[in-house]
Amino acid sequence: MKFLEYVLAGLGVGVVFGLFGAGGSAFATPVLAVLGVPGLLAVASPLPSQLVGGNGLLILSGVLLLGIGARMLVRDRVGAAERAAGRRERTGVVVGSAFGVGLLTGLLANGGGFLLVPVFVLVLGLTAAEAAGTSIVVVGVLTIPTLASHWALGHIDWTVASGFALGLIPASLVGARLAQKVSSAQSRLAFGTMLIVFSVWFLIRQLT
Repeated sequence: MKFLEYVLAGLGVGVVFGLFGAGGSAFATPVLAVLGVPGLLAVASPLPSQLVGGNGLLILSGVLLLGIGARMLVRDRVGAAERAAGRRERTGVVVGSAFGVGLLTGLLANGGGFLLVPVFVLVLGLTAAEAAGTSIVVVGVLTIPTLASHWALGHIDWTVASGFALGLIPASLVGARLAQKVSSAQSRLAFGTMLIVFSVWFLIRQLT
């Protein structure tokens, strides 16, 4: 029964990832916690785990999701798109943003997509579709060192991972097809709303 739960969870998260190009691991970690994966073995790298603790990092993940979701729903100021597009030409802004996302990715052991999409949209001025596609490429690169570290440290439960992947992979393809039918504005609204609803629900569970 547990294995089936992991597959079903993977299906749900896979649709989200395929649709928005983000949220795969950001949603996966809390969902697996709810399913009772002990200690969330892949929640963080060794140093932050010792300093903060797994539960603290889970709460931090929820707070980040809530904050990002709220920002995605706030209407941009006049001229924001032009200013954001100009930032793409500034190496310091791009590298600094990448460093911040990479730091949080290592800390929270997630692919970084739920951070990258808002950065691409709000900071660098990409459309929702461009942000989703670019995020998927970058997440693939970010995942390699994170996966290698946690694999070497024995933080991976392969039963959970295989069941989750069994649902995640086909569902992400379905989500990607659905994304073609959604406008940029609708995608941003849906992504922000989903982040807020999910994070509030998860934080209530963690804090109570």
